[in-house]
Amino acid sequence: MAGILYVEGPGVSSDAAEGARWLSKGCETADPKRADEQACHRLGLLAAEGRGVPRDVVRARVLFKKACDSSYKPACADLATYPGS
Repeated sequence: MAGILYVEGPGVSSDAAEGARWLSKGCETADPKRADEQACHRLGLLAAEGRGVPRDVVRARVLFKKACDSSYKPACADLATYPGS
């Protein structure tokens, strides 16, 4: 949740790069079973938009798929929104 707070800015100064760092901790874990699907989706959105991290639609789609595979429906929708190459 810290990553979302940094990205959106309530209670802290908005900082997409700091938000991405926290979201990465929640999504890109050593144990893939512990990855948080909302963190993966939010990190994917940042990658797709180039906010706080370099713009990378391929990485965004990988993150969306990871979240979608955990039945996180917003991520499934974004797989269609950001077409692959």
